[in-house]
Amino acid sequence: MECERRGWATGDAGGIVISWLVRLVVVVVLVAVVAFDALSVGISRLNGTDDANAVALAAAQVWQQTHNLQSAVDAAEEAVPDAHESLVPHSLSIDADGTVHLELRRQARTLVMYRLGPLRRYTFAVMKGESAPPTS
Repeated sequence: MECERRGWATGDAGGIVISWLVRLVVVVVLVAVVAFDALSVGISRLNGTDDANAVALAAAQVWQQTHNLQSAVDAAEEAVPDAHESLVPHSLSIDADGTVHLELRRQARTLVMYRLGPLRRYTFAVMKGESAPPTS
């Protein structure tokens, strides 16, 4: 009755509430997608550094045993733990003391960024890995 005295129809009040709820949901979803993509890229870079060092350690172990560069490269490629990672070609180098240096390329798993041309390049990261030969 109060709504009718003020000239509002009860359906209009419900429509306004629904409109605001839809807007709120759209904003929350957009913020969640942007946050997920940003966190995915950041975490991918952090985990990629650890993976690059682990791959370098595998290559250093093989180098210490065989002193064969191709065997070390093969071991590094086999040690790459994730399908979204790859050893950068010709990036593996070995110092005189047996320390292995390499680069690992990783693509972050995102919801939207990898689909948008200008943002796609931010989903890729190149991390440097380094490992001295293990002491046994």
